[in-house]
Amino acid sequence: MNFVLDQEVLYKKSAEWSEYEICSADWHDSHGLLIALRKEQHTVLCINETSFVFPAQSLSSTFVRWIDSNHFVIVDRRNTEGKDNVFIMDLEGTLCHSFYGGEGVQDVEVAENGIWLSYHDEGVTGSGISEEGLVLFGYNGKVLFRYFSDLANKPYIDDCYAMTQGAGSTIWLFPYSEFPLIQLNAATKELQIYKMPQVLHGTRSICIRENYVYTVGNYKYDGRLYALEIGRKTPQIIGELEGYSKGLGLSKRYDFISFTEGTVRIYTIKQARS
Repeated sequence: MNFVLDQEVLYKKSAEWSEYEICSADWHDSHGLLIALRKEQHTVLCINETSFVFPAQSLSSTFVRWIDSNHFVIVDRRNTEGKDNVFIMDLEGTLCHSFYGGEGVQDVEVAENGIWLSYHDEGVTGSGISEEGLVLFGYNGKVLFRYFSDLANKPYIDDCYAMTQGAGSTIWLFPYSEFPLIQLNAATKELQIYKMPQVLHGTRSICIRENYVYTVGNYKYDGRLYALEIGRKTPQIIGELEGYSKGLGLSKRYDFISFTEGTVRIYTIKQARS
């Protein structure tokens, strides 16, 4: 299989925000571009053509993700004081709801019925809800699913390196240290587990399209993009992404988003049989 990687620059930081750096970004086909900019512990949200300062408190390190056409979630990953660190906001900058989502957040995905938080090793080996490794919260903060407590015969999560949204109530995981590719259905509590080649161990970003998994980086190369037909043993190198990257779940237009300190890029992977 031959692959073509197309990229497009969606955003370049303006002079107005020259002292800030991009710390998170998300894209939705219908809602557009969502960006978080940070200077020290001050956060600015840029939503398409508008921007506003996060009103509630200082944040140390953040994720932003779309919920629907009028709401998004911002998550502080380094909360260590038991304070609320998950904030649901509307496009006017109004804080609609907040709750405590645990310490050591590694990644965030929004699903049909709630918000998935995964955790890195400091959270998993810490205390409280983050010890579950992966949790689905309702939009009101109610815990709907806990990886370790609600599943039997599951691979261990020492650190959930990568995660991406699947169809319906499914989520895809790529956890340290054995690095299996896991498809989890939270509604049925069923797992599909696929062994992955060692060259892909260490990846921090994944995207699932039909029967292919696309991964970015490994322990040796930060931005290298691989394609692997699920169940096969040998991946292909198909390009390189710049900066921090994130698989775009069920987007029909794009496959990955990436950002550096001042630029956001979007990527499309095209398949063409030789």
